[in-house]
Amino acid sequence: MAAATKLGLRAIVAALGKAIFPAKCHLCGAFCHPSDRDRRRHDTAFQHALRRWLCDDCARDYAAITSPLCPRCGRPFVAREGDDHLCGDCRRHPAVFDRARAAGVYDGALRALILRFKFQGQVGLAVPLGGLLLETFLNHWQADDIDLILPVPLHSRRMRRRGFNQAYLLLRRWSVWYEAQHQAPLPCRIERDLLRRIRPTAPQTGLKRAAREDNLKKAFKLRTPQACAGKRILLVDDILTTGATVNACARVLRQAQARRVDVLTLARAV
Repeated sequence: MAAATKLGLRAIVAALGKAIFPAKCHLCGAFCHPSDRDRRRHDTAFQHALRRWLCDDCARDYAAITSPLCPRCGRPFVAREGDDHLCGDCRRHPAVFDRARAAGVYDGALRALILRFKFQGQVGLAVPLGGLLLETFLNHWQADDIDLILPVPLHSRRMRRRGFNQAYLLLRRWSVWYEAQHQAPLPCRIERDLLRRIRPTAPQTGLKRAAREDNLKKAFKLRTPQACAGKRILLVDDILTTGATVNACARVLRQAQARRVDVLTLARAV
């Protein structure tokens, strides 16, 4: 009875807190009003993940990536008819990785949230964005299809300036969330420091494909290459643009005899 009373009091305090200090949208600043139960059943994955962080209008400013798309790099096609097929870039420049998938297009609310998370230090956004990324992973892979999950690393200089690796923060709670949902441990292992960025590189923004690839030569190294031999590996990052960064990582993993290298990102630039 005492436990039930405590739970009732907590619920009352929580309700009063929401009434006195209603949540505001992290993007537009509007008050977030809880939607009714019927609308929640029809939420997209993005709306579900960001329900406590965005108003309904901002949460709708999102484009999930769905077929038809390139089965290799995951780029969605402008024409929304037809089957999946290789894009022109993948025909001309085959990727080193096997396949890449992303939650949504790098635009609208998703782009704004990633920029705030990555460059404005709003690290709390790693919780909803990491949840969205986990759901995207489970939509495209069986958890036991992957042996190792590696966040794309930052060089130590950039890590000191930023204070965190956004790719790792997105992964940090996966094991806890997965076990809570499935009552079983996450079957693949997250390795934060196995892949290292040993050479500082200029920002990739604005560089052409060839310049991006040259910029990343010999930038990555494995602490223990033998740990990747025969393994199915998932590289995780926040955004995929030309794929130069994940290709450079995948090349190192291939040299270490990785069996497979896939890529998962929050967003895909198109």
